Amino acid sequence: MWFKNLLFASMLTCIAFANLAYTHAAVVTIDFTQDDSGNSLIHGQVISTGPDVQDNDGNPDSLFEFGNILSVRTTQGSGGHEGAVIFDSTPGGPGDGVGDPDNDLLVGLGNVLTLQDKQRSATNDTGAGANGLVFNIPDDVAAHDAGSIVFDFTDPVAPLAVDIVDANGNFEMNVILTDENNATRTYTIPEKWTYDISAGGIPITANGYSTLFLNSILPQDGEGPGGDLTQGTADDFTSVVDNGLDQDNVVSIEFHFLGARSSSGAIDNLVLDGVDTSKIPEPSTCLLAVIAVIGLGLSQRGGR
Repeated sequence: MWFKNLLFASMLTCIAFANLAYTHAAVVTIDFTQDDSGNSLIHGQVISTGPDVQDNDGNPDSLFEFGNILSVRTTQGSGGHEGAVIFDSTPGGPGDGVGDPDNDLLVGLGNVLTLQDKQRSATNDTGAGANGLVFNIPDDVAAHDAGSIVFDFTDPVAPLAVDIVDANGNFEMNVILTDENNATRTYTIPEKWTYDISAGGIPITANGYSTLFLNSILPQDGEGPGGDLTQGTADDFTSVVDNGLDQDNVVSIEFHFLGARSSSGAIDNLVLDGVDTSKIPEPSTCLLAVIAVIGLGLSQRGGR
């Protein structure tokens, strides 16, 4: 009798683990160090799914980096771009001194995500299982209304925050959250919401980025001085239009890169709550547990 009870208990344990996997939720930060399968992302790597770019021989990207927790796609604006690309913001790293050069992106956050400038479209494809399409010179867009980076979530999530990088002169961005009922919330980030860390005359405490809280409908002040260059005035703050968003059940976030003359800028550290990070135990795992119990029962019989 004890053996049957133990066998039954082990089977219930497997079922319980499976149920936990379905219901477990956690806070996750997407920092573009890895994709959502745990593979490392490198400077210049294209991570948007879809035919954003082709390699130098006209071949599409051989690798889709995201798809388990979210997918990454882009839309084209009037200025255009070459896809969502990783930029290493480490001072002295591979992004230091390249491109424009993009010293205003050297904010020390590691990998950030931007839209690739069409002026620097040469790519190499390192093949499936490696890094797929990689730009030789990753560079943020220097054009008005480049387009958008859109995150589509596999299951609804509760977005908490995101870092907006290099939101300085001529920058503007709309951050649009959409829930499962198509209700929206839009944050508009004004120019000079952050400092240009490559420029002179800025505070020693300037970071070159500020955090936008996605669970608030209040106007938010970045580190920068705004268009009038006076700290704490109205033009320093984000504007928010909320159309009844259910912030616990968001299915997509769009980052629309605008700007009077330039869409230069990047995003990092997208913090999400309610992400299901658990994996259902493999059937073989439960099977091994049951076999172990059966083996224990047989050994007990053999010893009698």
